[in-house]
Amino acid sequence: MEGPSEALDHSLVAFVAIQIRLSGEVGVSYDEAIELYNHALSKVIHVLDCPCIGNSDESLAAIVILSTCELFLFHASTSWNAHAQGVSEILRHRAVPESGTSSWNDLCRRLCVICVIQALSQKKPLNLEPNLWRKHIGPGVTPDSFGALLDITIDIPSVMAEAYAFASSDEVDGEKLSRYVDLLSDKFNLLENWRGLVHCNIAARNQAPLFWSVPSRASNPADDGYPDKLFPFALVFSDNSVASRKSREPQYLPIHLHIPRWIYTK
Repeated sequence: MEGPSEALDHSLVAFVAIQIRLSGEVGVSYDEAIELYNHALSKVIHVLDCPCIGNSDESLAAIVILSTCELFLFHASTSWNAHAQGVSEILRHRAVPESGTSSWNDLCRRLCVICVIQALSQKKPLNLEPNLWRKHIGPGVTPDSFGALLDITIDIPSVMAEAYAFASSDEVDGEKLSRYVDLLSDKFNLLENWRGLVHCNIAARNQAPLFWSVPSRASNPADDGYPDKLFPFALVFSDNSVASRKSREPQYLPIHLHIPRWIYTK
């Protein structure tokens, strides 16, 4: 990246200042780090209002750096919330181009994974509305693509949040309960169809399935005191190399983490 970018410069300054503060070195206070972060954020929001520079590699790098700052700047119990909120607010201010670059779409998909996981863990809807996420990440190239998986899962946090609020209330409404059950059942079927397409395509290439799910037999202390398991299903991989490779790929995070918690609970 050789192009000038004030947003990237200020994001790097904020990131370095935050790292210096974390190292214990004197000279950078928390208030100063917050001020640098907010100033960099204003620069990023400004460039995102202009699609001609908002799509540049420098602007994408600034977003990644600034959103990473949130993980180190805020308390551990709120850092992921701040990260998801920050990503959502940045994208809310960005003008959606008529045709996004592949780099931008890939970045947005990975940011969307983080926000979906965070929303599911908090039992809350996404901070950025699903229709806006879809505009940023673009359509799935094929029915078995990662983009197609995101298109299925992106509505789930809001449905789960409404269902959780309903279950936590004293309201008795059989019709509303049936609606939530139907919505989640439809999502489960769509996810099963997506997984089936993936495995069919693998089989068509004369390859064994890369992974499949089985009931989890692990005892997780985090499950104590709760009626359902955090991970009711586990993934079995075809071999260690596949397990190692897939565990590092962001697109498999929804499968590894929160989707098994309730999608595969029958």
